[in-house]
Amino acid sequence: MKIVYYSTPSFADCDFPLIREYQKRGIDVYFLIKLTPYNRNSTLINIKEQIPVNGIFKFSEYAESHIFTDYLNLDKVYIVNQLNSRNFSLPSFILAWKLIWFILKLKVSVVHTTVLNDWDSLLLLFKRKLVLTLHDPFPHTGEKNVRKEFFRCLAIKYSSKIILLNQVQKQDFMDLYHVSEKRIIINRLGIYDSINVYKRNLPLKEDSVSHQKKILFFGRISPYKGIEYLLEAMNNVHIRYPNVICTVMGSGNFYFDITEYLNLPHVKIINRFIPTDELISAIEESTMVVCPYTDATQSGVIYTSYALYKPVIATNVGGFCESVIDSVTGMLVPPKDVKSLENAILYLLEHPEKCAQMGDEIKKNADCGLFSWDNIAEKYMNIYDMYKAY
Repeated sequence: MKIVYYSTPSFADCDFPLIREYQKRGIDVYFLIKLTPYNRNSTLINIKEQIPVNGIFKFSEYAESHIFTDYLNLDKVYIVNQLNSRNFSLPSFILAWKLIWFILKLKVSVVHTTVLNDWDSLLLLFKRKLVLTLHDPFPHTGEKNVRKEFFRCLAIKYSSKIILLNQVQKQDFMDLYHVSEKRIIINRLGIYDSINVYKRNLPLKEDSVSHQKKILFFGRISPYKGIEYLLEAMNNVHIRYPNVICTVMGSGNFYFDITEYLNLPHVKIINRFIPTDELISAIEESTMVVCPYTDATQSGVIYTSYALYKPVIATNVGGFCESVIDSVTGMLVPPKDVKSLENAILYLLEHPEKCAQMGDEIKKNADCGLFSWDNIAEKYMNIYDMYKAY
C-alpha cells in the first residue's frame, strides 16, 4: 500500500514521529509539507530562506533538513514550496495542480491530509480515498474566519473519513456539522519526541544546581489561551514563594493590557518567536508547564512538554482531560478559576517528589502506553486498510 501524507510545518512536531513510525513498519509513505512565507518558522521546522521557485522539491534540498537525517528517512519527504503569501494567487493555483499531478503519478491508495484550505481543497478530487485529520474541529475564541470556515465545511462534507484527536468533542462536532458517525474515527496525539533532535546541538550545561522554581507558559498568544488567569494566579503564588518566576513566551499580540506585569520581579514576558533551542532550555529549566486555556481541542504544548518529561497543569477544556491524566501526568483545573489554578501551582511547588513521579509516568506512557506512537500508528493503519482496493 502506498500513502501520501500532506501537512504543514505547524503540525511537523506530531507528523514527524508518526511518519517515523510508518517507516519503521515498512509502509510506503510519501510525506509532503506545504511551505509558505507565513509558516516557514515553526517549532520543528525553521527555514531561513525559501527556494526561490514555486514547485515540489526534496526536503533534503533545504539545509535545515539535515538535523533530521538520523531521526527520519528523508528519501520520500518533499516540500510543496509556495513563495506567494496570497493563497488565491495564480502561482498558488498552478502549484496546487502540480501537487495533484504529483499524487496522481504516485498511484496511491490513500491521501491523508491535515490541510484543505484554499487551493489545497483540490485534494477533494481524491475524495473517495481522502482521509482528513482535523486538529481543530472548532474555531478557537477570537480566531473565527469566514473563509477558513467555508473550506472547513467543504472538507468535512466531502472527505471519506474524518479523524478527530479526542473523544470528548465528537458528539458536538457531529451535531454542528451534521456528520454521520460512521465517517468519524477517533485517534490521538503522542509525545512530540521529534523536538529532541535539537538537543544534540545544544551546549552541555555545567552541573550548577539552581534552586529557583520556574513556571512556564509557551505558545502563540491568542485570546483563548487564558494567560490573564495565570498571571493573576501568579500574583498570589508570589506572596507565598517570592523567588518563583513565571515566564510567558510566544509570538502574537496580547489581547489584554499587560502593562502592570512588565516590571514585576516574578513575571517574565518574552513576546516573540521562540527558536527551538531556546524553547527546549526553557522547558528543561521549568518546574511545570501551565496551559490555562479558556477553550481548546487538544494542544501540542502538552505533548512538547511531555517530550521533556515535564508535568502540565491544564484547564479542563476540550480534549485536555484525555491529554493530561489528572494527578498522574499533571493536574486539571476548571477554566477561568484563578484560585484553583493557584492551588495546583502551589501543590506542585510544595511537592517536588510528585513532579518527579509525574515525569516517570509520562515516560512510561510515551514508551508503551497512552502516548505511544506505535499504538497511534496501528490505529491509522487499520483505517488505511479500508482503502486497499483503490
